[in-house]
Amino acid sequence: MQGRIKKANRVLTLLYRLSMGERIGREDYAAEAGISIRSAERDVLEIRTVLADMCNGYELLLDDEGRFYFSNSGPREFTETEVLFISKVLLSSRSLCKAEMRRVIAAMGSLFGFAVRTEIKAAIQSEMEQYAEPLHGKELLQLHWNLTRAMQRQVKIKICYRKANGDDVNRKVLPISIVSSEYYLYLVGFFEEKAYDYPAFFRLDRILSVEVTQEHYDSSLFEGYNMGKMKQCIQFMYAGSLLKVKLRCDDRVLEAVCDRLPNHRLLSSEGDWTLLQARVFGEGFSRWIMQYGSSVEVLEPLELRNRIRQTARDIWEKYQ
Repeated sequence: MQGRIKKANRVLTLLYRLSMGERIGREDYAAEAGISIRSAERDVLEIRTVLADMCNGYELLLDDEGRFYFSNSGPREFTETEVLFISKVLLSSRSLCKAEMRRVIAAMGSLFGFAVRTEIKAAIQSEMEQYAEPLHGKELLQLHWNLTRAMQRQVKIKICYRKANGDDVNRKVLPISIVSSEYYLYLVGFFEEKAYDYPAFFRLDRILSVEVTQEHYDSSLFEGYNMGKMKQCIQFMYAGSLLKVKLRCDDRVLEAVCDRLPNHRLLSSEGDWTLLQARVFGEGFSRWIMQYGSSVEVLEPLELRNRIRQTARDIWEKYQ
């Protein structure tokens, strides 16, 4: 314990000296602190990590004489190029109602003077005027915030949810993430009353009410379901079993398929065709993959292949 306290004091002292404009050599710092060069580098890395997490625009740099110093760039702010890009992406997502979309873009534009605001407005004016909000037309930002806070606290929530068939159901849910897909925002969570095999997906606009409880759930749920990896499998927003699929894909559509399956693994190439493997939730994947027609063939698992074959037969019969 004493060693950790000593290190904390050492790193804080280094941070203070650098913040006062002092330039400190790595070897000099190691000698003064009575530590190895490797330990000195770890101290510097810790400070750099903190600065990166704070996103405040300050950087720990190294000058030509091998001394560390703070840049004096000041607090980090959005540039006009970044705001324009974010505005374009938001408008293309169509995930917010028109009122909220206007407010968000206007708030980002207010960071700049009149001339820059005018340029940004002119660049997106046509898209803003023709913006087609989702049919539900609901404001979601506050709900998104409330659910995010519940997830960070790792507490259970009670929701009243309207299903696609119009039925209202009450569920107690363990929320773990919010994702965006195909114009909608989805809450990803687990039913309290079911085993934690796979998560369920709830469209935010279909959540009629939310009650945040004071009941915490086991934090190991996050450890067992790494959302960074899980998001690579849930891009189709339908529940079901997690499957390992093998595909034979025409190279003309290979890039588009791989981009939508970020956990894919290329296996081999055969002329103009490529074999690949990925992990997906089967129900949503089977609906999505059929848009590629004969350009993509599902080889495994056999059950999914047969389901797609039957769907293709049903479509054929309707068009006879």
